[in-house]
Amino acid sequence: MVLPRKAAVLADHEWPLLEVLNLSSCYLDDSTVAPVFNGDWPNLQTLTLSDNSLCDLEGLDTSEWGQLRCLSLSHNPLSIKGFKRVINMPWPLMETMSFDSIQGEHPKWLLMTEATWPVLQTLSLMDNDLPVAAIKNIACMSLSTLTSLDLSGNQIGRKAVKCLVKGKWVHLQRLRLQNCFVKAIDTNMLLLTEAVWPELTHLTLSGNHIDASALVSLTCGKWPLLTHINMSDNELHDEAFVEMAALLDNSNDYSFYSPKQICSLLWPKLVWLRW
Repeated sequence: MVLPRKAAVLADHEWPLLEVLNLSSCYLDDSTVAPVFNGDWPNLQTLTLSDNSLCDLEGLDTSEWGQLRCLSLSHNPLSIKGFKRVINMPWPLMETMSFDSIQGEHPKWLLMTEATWPVLQTLSLMDNDLPVAAIKNIACMSLSTLTSLDLSGNQIGRKAVKCLVKGKWVHLQRLRLQNCFVKAIDTNMLLLTEAVWPELTHLTLSGNHIDASALVSLTCGKWPLLTHINMSDNELHDEAFVEMAALLDNSNDYSFYSPKQICSLLWPKLVWLRW
């Protein structure tokens, strides 16, 4: 652990070859993190500032940090001012952004469309109680290079799902929606399948109260490359998959098929299934 005063000592030295800096859980706030932002680290590519008390992020300057590729600000009480400061930076090389659990003023999420991250690949927004307007703005973002999106822990209802599936993320490969659907599960699952994500390979839907009828809705998804499905913590049993198969095709006896065998009929490239 690096205490706040030691973070300042770090910044007083030149680290021309430093590429990764992890200052998570270091009791940093806006005043004690200032020396870090002023540090001379021209080759720094990964900066982790999660689990601190950062709010306004005074001193964060893209001219000094334009080379960053990965930034985590998760578990900080970011204000609208601080969030806007991050969003408005171009970050020309940024590939991974983590904003997990930075709950606070909902208006800050409406700033998402102002972001310009031309090569962003991974975006994590777990546990933020995102409003429908935020989901809509995220779907409108120009993120043509996005490959991984995590919205777990946000209660996503019918209106939000309708917005989500409009995201033009043609290269999206991983989608995590753990503990998101608290009601209207069938409707949400069916709406989800309207998404056009042709390269989707990993789908996490654990903890969403999925049953056999919801599974049927999921089969409408046109995701030919799907290889990994996580549906754990849904109280699904083997009979639910058999019931799903029977609803789709009652001409065969699927009672001797395992859940993975049944799902492999729907998604031929499937190699991993958890339920």
